[in-house]
Amino acid sequence: LYWLESSWFGLSEVGMRWPMMACGLLTLVLFPAHVMRVLGRREAVVFAWLLALSPMLVNYSRTARPYAMTLLLAYLAYWAFHEYVRRPKGTIYGVISGSCMVLASWLHPIILFFLVAPFMIEGIEALRAEPLERWRRIRRLLVLGVPVAGGILALLLPTLLSDPAAVARKMGTHGMELDTLIG
Repeated sequence: LYWLESSWFGLSEVGMRWPMMACGLLTLVLFPAHVMRVLGRREAVVFAWLLALSPMLVNYSRTARPYAMTLLLAYLAYWAFHEYVRRPKGTIYGVISGSCMVLASWLHPIILFFLVAPFMIEGIEALRAEPLERWRRIRRLLVLGVPVAGGILALLLPTLLSDPAAVARKMGTHGMELDTLIG
C-alpha cells in the first residue's frame, strides 16, 4: 500500500495513517450496530462510547501499523462465521469470513490463535450433534476451513520459508514459550 501511495502521489503521514483511521471509524460504526441488533439501543450507545474512549482503539487507529485493520477484520470474520454457521445457504458469509481470516492472518499471524477458536467451538458442537446433523456440520466447517487454511498457508509460508532467521529474530532469542502464549 505504501509503495502504491509513494509511486502515485507521494507518501505522507496522512497517507500512511488513513487506512487505520478508516478501520477505526468503521469499528466505531459496525460494532455498536451489531450490539444494537443483538442487545438493544442503550447497550449499543454505551458500548460505542466506551469503544470511542478506548485507549487501545485510539492508539490502533493512529498508528501506521495494521492493528486497527486486523481488529476490524477479525471481528468481521467472527460475525460472518456465525452467520455462515447459522444459515443453511449462507455461502456469501463463508466467503466474507474466510477472506477476512486470511487477510487478518497475513497482517498479523499471531491472530491465528484467535481465528481458530470459532472452528474449534463449532467443531465441538458438531461432534455433540446427532450423526446425520454431525456430518453436515463437519462438512460445512471443512468447506470453509480448507480454503481458509490454504489461503493462509499460501500467504504466510513463503515468508516463513524464505528467511526463517528473520522470523526467529522477530520472535526473540527463544522460540514460543508458555509465557508468550499467555501474553
